[in-house]
Amino acid sequence: GLSLENVAVMLEVLVQIIETPFLNFPLQDVLNLQCWLATVVTPSLDKFGIRVGEPDSGIVLKKLALAVAEARLDIECISCSSPLIVEMSSKLGSQEAVDDTTAVANMIFDYVSNLLGGDFVQSGLDKLLNEAAMKCPNSPSYNQNFLGLKYEELTSPEKGGDSYGFL
Repeated sequence: GLSLENVAVMLEVLVQIIETPFLNFPLQDVLNLQCWLATVVTPSLDKFGIRVGEPDSGIVLKKLALAVAEARLDIECISCSSPLIVEMSSKLGSQEAVDDTTAVANMIFDYVSNLLGGDFVQSGLDKLLNEAAMKCPNSPSYNQNFLGLKYEELTSPEKGGDSYGFL
């Protein structure tokens, strides 16, 4: 198994709320996430659903960091027939193995933090904000039959090389 000790998550978010809808927020919608999102400034999006104009409007994920103090791989052999499994178990329990596992876990967390803190997640947040008012029952824009906004599909450029270079 993998055990992680003292995982820390640091998140820096900027949220720009529209004053009137926030101050007049109906109590019956207090548990409706779409209604809370409808009180946030809606960023302008292009035909692909990518933010245009003001970069710091709505909800902006500024920084995301993940870190672990200790990562440990544990192998517990119940009925071992191979002496190599017993040896591997003791090697994985050594301080050197724990240090190496922790270093790799933090590299993976850094990679994931960079992915989540990038444009992909920000674009998803922007699309969520643009649809929120249409999904909130007390919003003037509410549409009970709303299925979601449609955007043109982005095409990615061809890239050579492997995607596991960070390891």
